[in-house]
Amino acid sequence: MIQLQDLRIDLGGKTVLQPLSLDLPRGQVTAVIGPNGAGKSSLMRAIAGILPATSGAVTLDGVPLPQLSPRDRAQRIGYLPQNAGPVWAITVREMVALGRLPHQSSMAGQSATDVRAIDQALADADLLPLADRRVDTLSGGELARAAFARVLASQSDWILADEPLANLDPAHQRDVLRLLRSAADMGKGVVVVLHELTAAAALADNIALLKHGALVKAGAKANVLTPPLLSAAFEIAMDVVESNGRVAILPHDPL
Repeated sequence: MIQLQDLRIDLGGKTVLQPLSLDLPRGQVTAVIGPNGAGKSSLMRAIAGILPATSGAVTLDGVPLPQLSPRDRAQRIGYLPQNAGPVWAITVREMVALGRLPHQSSMAGQSATDVRAIDQALADADLLPLADRRVDTLSGGELARAAFARVLASQSDWILADEPLANLDPAHQRDVLRLLRSAADMGKGVVVVLHELTAAAALADNIALLKHGALVKAGAKANVLTPPLLSAAFEIAMDVVESNGRVAILPHDPL
């Protein structure tokens, strides 16, 4: 389990994440939602150990993240930031292979296990036909899938994904959601930032709703995805409509 205990984040002299406590269990999907500027990305970076806490703590199985070596943390937590992509021209396969670096010694090349993990990640992200393409020739959606495949290749216990559906067409959005659900069903912990509230309702077991850097409510999705809470957080009247076992979340007065 990952636990946040009175976690607070200050950036540039401003509090971007007010003290909050939250339990993130393995084997489940926790979706982080909220309007722009709510602190969602700061929360994800803190959970990944990239953004240090101003106060409070993030622990992984009871161990504070700063006590874990960078290598150990990278092996256990796969992090996909927004707009992830390399700054140099490499192939898609080489980009995905970066996910295996925490598992390799400095003097060793790729093992058979590494190759299998890379091939599986390429297949899962529908990238095998593009494996030898340079990433600087990809579309935005293709690059987003390559970044996601890098996280899959790491085979970490945790997947932290910040807006993984951005730039993807509907079919590949569906595929990513299925992969995240499958990862949780296999016992991994999944924490994902989503702006698509209907997707959050379909995917998540638990929801953490943020606004202005504060945790409004967290818990089972049925207790958080309610019209009063969503309307207050997003400052627009929202409807939660259930039909044939599916939930859609829509503005009350759409254009």
